[in-house]
Amino acid sequence: MNSMNNFLLMVTVLASFVITSCTSYKPVMYDSQLPASELPPCFNVPEKRLAEGASCIALVEADNRESRTGLNVKPGEKYLVSAPGRQAWFDLTRRNTPLCGEGGSLLMKLFSFKKRSTGSLWFSVLAEVIPGKDPKSAPHDLCEKPVFETNADGELVLYPNDAEGFFWDKDYFYSNNYGKIWVEIQHQKIN
Repeated sequence: MNSMNNFLLMVTVLASFVITSCTSYKPVMYDSQLPASELPPCFNVPEKRLAEGASCIALVEADNRESRTGLNVKPGEKYLVSAPGRQAWFDLTRRNTPLCGEGGSLLMKLFSFKKRSTGSLWFSVLAEVIPGKDPKSAPHDLCEKPVFETNADGELVLYPNDAEGFFWDKDYFYSNNYGKIWVEIQHQKIN
């Protein structure tokens, strides 16, 4: 009987979370402006490799599980990621400023086990290398440490730390996010 009560409680909480996400939907159209910068877009970097000491600018979309940067990286390289200017993006109606996010509402805290990076704030910018042959590398929280050391061969992707979706819809919790931010990426020189 006790396990049945626990099951019903969990189903009720999950249902309220899903219903709250859908019924409180209020579109917030907000896109951060491209910062005044002489930097090239990362997708235009020759051979998709950023030279040591060079920088480029990339777009990170709030509703995208993995915003591709167009940069290919190798293990042991270091990249400094920053968000210039005053930018914002939204998780439903919750405003966040990059690179750091927020602790979340009471309901979000109850479901913190669903975050892609459980130890990071909601909507912090995460960096990850999506390798061609190996499984995904671990996400790196750019709020905690804006210098990201790569641990695999592949493409550098960035995304906000939000809840993992369901096996039938991985994008479920990203679909209520709005806005985009611009980040500068600099390949750090190794001394």
